[in-house]
Amino acid sequence: METRRIIGFGRNSYVVSVPKEWISRNRLGKKDVLSVEMPESGELIFTAVGEEAPSEGKEIVIELDDKDGYRVSRELVSAYIANYDLFRIVGRRTPELTEGIRRAIEGLMAVETIEQSSKHILAKSYLSVRETKLHDMLRRIDIVIRSMFQDTLACKDAADAKSVWDRDFDINKLSFLIFRLVRGAMADQRIARTLGLRFTDLYDIDHVTSNLEKLADNIKSVAEFKVHMPLPLAKRRSFDRALKDAERLYLDTMAAYYKRDRRKGFDLAQEKRDIAGGVEQRIYSAKSGAEAILYVYLRDILTQTRNVARIVMSFEKPAEGIIMASGGSGPRSPRR
Repeated sequence: METRRIIGFGRNSYVVSVPKEWISRNRLGKKDVLSVEMPESGELIFTAVGEEAPSEGKEIVIELDDKDGYRVSRELVSAYIANYDLFRIVGRRTPELTEGIRRAIEGLMAVETIEQSSKHILAKSYLSVRETKLHDMLRRIDIVIRSMFQDTLACKDAADAKSVWDRDFDINKLSFLIFRLVRGAMADQRIARTLGLRFTDLYDIDHVTSNLEKLADNIKSVAEFKVHMPLPLAKRRSFDRALKDAERLYLDTMAAYYKRDRRKGFDLAQEKRDIAGGVEQRIYSAKSGAEAILYVYLRDILTQTRNVARIVMSFEKPAEGIIMASGGSGPRSPRR
């Protein structure tokens, strides 16, 4: 950490020198204008005025040698989240690997293949930070999860389960976009300023998104198990009642999140403990492996919902720019 001495300048002003490294990293120079924020926390925040987020594209090369589709897909997603803009994939590939790469690129928001040959694929991100609203992306994830809850409760056959599974692909796509923007904004204040968010806002959004993405994974697993390893009728009805309790807790938690209702967050965390106690008993008293696994997934859904409630508990006051849905209960999932 560097220190600076305050220098008097005239009768009413003071001067503090700015580290050259900070000037270079933010591409600033003489006569550039800075905005100054003085939050109640005692910090002094300088931000370049009128600066766009950097537009130059970072490029990464991903080699295919001795890699399967899953590994290549993970490398693509990691590079996307790390804010690379050009993805050059090189090496010979099988038709199966080509299909896996195509599917992985489809899972990245605003990324398109611009060149392709037998030995290389070049994809590019066309993401515009100015046209992206993180809160809107989070609401879209919430809407999809609500529909996943409803359809998992009604799930009867493999087609129903696949419908739930396919929607998890959309949630991953939105989540990767949020992770990319949050990471970029944390590294570059210009991106944070373009998004209109503070670092604490970015942390909250990242944490909530991570938990919602995991929660959706567990819902899709419940849908799959309900179809492929069905329980006896009485057991299935009992599980569905518990799943409805989890859905209600989720809806209430997201409503508290949108309202930034700290008091409700504490109440919901306690409610989660009460529901989770009954779920734990079902896990240990289960008569089959399938029943135990279903309740383990349900326990994880409750935990991820509780984690969102913890973020709500940490709120200080309503954030600017967050618009409540009608009635303050968050977005409504479309009728199916």
